[in-house]
Amino acid sequence: MAQIRCVDTITIGKGCVMKVMVDDSKPDGHLDHNWTETTYDGKPGSMKLEVPGHWHKYHDEYMEVLRGRMTLYLEGTGSVVLAAGDERLKIPRWHVHSFAAFEGEEAMLKELTDPSGEFKAEFFRNMTQSGSMTIIDALRAFWDGDAYISLPGNIKLLDQAFMAVAGTIARFFWPATRAYKAYPDM
Repeated sequence: MAQIRCVDTITIGKGCVMKVMVDDSKPDGHLDHNWTETTYDGKPGSMKLEVPGHWHKYHDEYMEVLRGRMTLYLEGTGSVVLAAGDERLKIPRWHVHSFAAFEGEEAMLKELTDPSGEFKAEFFRNMTQSGSMTIIDALRAFWDGDAYISLPGNIKLLDQAFMAVAGTIARFFWPATRAYKAYPDM
């Protein structure tokens, strides 16, 4: 029997909230043990749930729309609109991806990682530590949390070099306020 609990709530922006979920009936490391659910309320003046192109070196992601619909882009596949009830979309490591809710439409997105763990939650806690998402917090969180901005040209070596420099500077001048758990392979 599922033993699901919300262990944290992170405000991403006005009208955009992430819940950190755990299913204690699943063992640590199981894909469905840890996940996040991010809700966009679709109201005027709310921050639209939208994540620009990026990729991960050490983990795969799975995206599932629980409510509403969203556009997801995946390198090698193109853009697709996912709606509540559609199958999870696997995003393999090293693949550029982005996603966005539809303006004015409520949506909820479930994100899981493989390997599983609290890494995604730690990433967003790091990114929102100043109370809002600043570019400095984002650069530090990306560097600490296995995320690479996809620069024009899709040259992953260049993406890594940019994040190494920008993330190190952000981390040096504006360090995270709490310990950060990295992905196991990092």
